[in-house]
Amino acid sequence: MGARSLKECLLIQARHLGQDKGVAGRILSEYFDEFLEMGTKAIARGLRVPVEEVGEAIAFIRSLEPKPGRPYFRESPSIVVPDLRFYEDDDGILRVAMNEQGLPRLRIQPAYRAMLKAAPKKDELRDYLEEKMRSAQWFLKSVDQRRRTILRVGESLLKHQEEFFRKGPSALRPLVLRTIAQELGLHESTISRVTNQKYAETPFGVVELKYFFSGGVPSSSGGDEHSAVSVREKIRQLVKTESSEDPLTDQEIVAKLSESGIVIARRTVAKYRTELDIPSVSQRRRGPWDQRTQKA
Repeated sequence: MGARSLKECLLIQARHLGQDKGVAGRILSEYFDEFLEMGTKAIARGLRVPVEEVGEAIAFIRSLEPKPGRPYFRESPSIVVPDLRFYEDDDGILRVAMNEQGLPRLRIQPAYRAMLKAAPKKDELRDYLEEKMRSAQWFLKSVDQRRRTILRVGESLLKHQEEFFRKGPSALRPLVLRTIAQELGLHESTISRVTNQKYAETPFGVVELKYFFSGGVPSSSGGDEHSAVSVREKIRQLVKTESSEDPLTDQEIVAKLSESGIVIARRTVAKYRTELDIPSVSQRRRGPWDQRTQKA
C-alpha cells in the first residue's frame, strides 16, 4: 500500500501497530505540523495530556520508518570502464591493449596556440600564456606517461599470468608488486598507484588490476606456490560439487586440497570460506543455500 504523504505514511504504520487511536495517533492526525515545529509542552497543552505521555508518543513516532521502501531499495551497480583489454587474437595469441574508448581525447586548443603566437614579446599576457602552455604540455605528457606505464604493467601481467587468461581464476599465480616494479625498472609505489582503481577486461570478466597480485600458498611438492585467489577458487569449486546431504568439513577441504598439492591450514580454509560467503558445514547441512550469492 502506498502513502500520499509523510503524515499518511506514519499513520499507516501507527495503525498497523495499533497505536493510531492513542496519543501518537492524535499527534499525527491533529498536530502533525506542530509535531515538526513545536516542543513537547505545547503539544501536551493542546491535547490536554501529561508531558510524559507526549514524550513517549513522540519517541514512538520517531521509531517509525519515514521511507518504508528503503529495505527493498538496491543501489544500481556502478559502471566500470576497463582501462586494459586482455584478449586472444585470431591466431590464438594473447594480447593486451589500452581501452581507447575509456580515454578522453586531450589536446591544446589551436586558438590558444594562435593567441600565444600573436602576443607581443616581453608582454605580461605572453608570459601568462607561455606559463599556462607549459603547464598544459606537462599535464598532457604526464597523462601519456601514465597511460604508457599502465600498458607496460599490462604486458608484464600477461607474461606472468598467461595461464589465468587461458584457464581462469584457478590458474592465477602468486605475484607481488615488487616483481613487476623490478621488471619495469620502476618504484613499487608507482606500480601501486597506476593499478589502484584500474580495471581490466579479460576472457573471464572485468577485474581490478589489483586482482592479479596475490600472496602464495605453499606446494606440498616444494615447487611453485599456489596463489591465494586460485586456492579460494578451488575451495569454491569443491563446495559447489559437494554432496548436499554430506557437505565437506573444513578439515576435509584441507585433505582435498592436499591431494592437489596445496599445503594449507584448516583455519586458513575457514578464513577463505568466510571471504567467499560460504556457510559453515553445519549451516550447509541444515538445508540448501544459494550458491549464486557467493563472491567470485
